Amino acid sequence: MERLITGFHEDEAGDLVAELACGHDQHVRHAPPFQLRPWVLTEAGRTARMAVPIDCPLCERFEPPANLTLTRTSPEWTEATMPAGLRKRHRLAVGGWGRITVLQGRLSLSSTNGPHLDGS
Repeated sequence: MERLITGFHEDEAGDLVAELACGHDQHVRHAPPFQLRPWVLTEAGRTARMAVPIDCPLCERFEPPANLTLTRTSPEWTEATMPAGLRKRHRLAVGGWGRITVLQGRLSLSSTNGPHLDGS
């Protein structure tokens, strides 16, 4: 899944890391012939890549960012008591993540940003 670059920083080893809108970080290196990213070598090149999408493999695997903070929870619900808003198309805020824990039974979830999930 592609996510927008929102900033850059260096890690403890001095390697350049792109900060993504989803909350993940991703190393961006120019290491020919395997990774061709000459734009990471200059400040102007990095500035030109701000708000440009880059593939986020962690989002592909639906892995939440490590620095998430819990903002709210919902009570447990069943098929009969499920909130109406969850039964129709809706979105999370940019950079927001949702987590559903299935305690019993099965859940089918469709996402326009990723694969169809069907499991318990």
